[in-house]
Parts: sequence; C-alpha cells; structure tokens
Amino acid sequence: MENQSLSAEISKLTGAETSALSHTNVSLSKRAVKRISLQVTSSMHKRFREIALEREETMNSLIVFALKRYLKEIDELEARNEKLRIRLKR
Repeated sequence: MENQSLSAEISKLTGAETSALSHTNVSLSKRAVKRISLQVTSSMHKRFREIALEREETMNSLIVFALKRYLKEIDELEARNEKLRIRLKR
C-alpha cells in the first residue's frame, strides 16, 4: 500500500508540472543548500527511483518539489485558520 500511495502522490505532483521541477533545480543552485536524510523502505526507494527515471528527473528534484508543495499547503492552511479565528472573534 505504501508504494501505491507514493506512486499516486508523485504522479499527482509531477503530472503537468514537470517544468516546475526543472525550475527547482535552478533555484536550489543559487541558494545555500542544506541536506536532509530520509529513511524509507527498500520497496519505496525502488519504486521512487523508477518513477524518477520514468520522468527523467532526479529523486532529489522530486523530493524538493514535493516538500515545497507541502510547505505551501501548510502556509495556506495556517492563513485560512487565522482568518477563521479573526472571524470567530467578531
């Protein structure tokens, strides 16, 4: 099930947004870069590597893209929650 979820999520993230991934590689090279170590199962790693190869992207660029997307979602949720808190105080 983990592999199917990962595959579906990566497919959603990379579907029509391949150009955004290439942009991610360029933007990272112009900034200070920090490393993150991930621990995943062998089967997740294998499937993820296959997806990266199919899409002609690096595994790193896919992870960076997904992380950026996730952080943007969190920011948007926090902004919405703040607006709701303000409305409820009225």
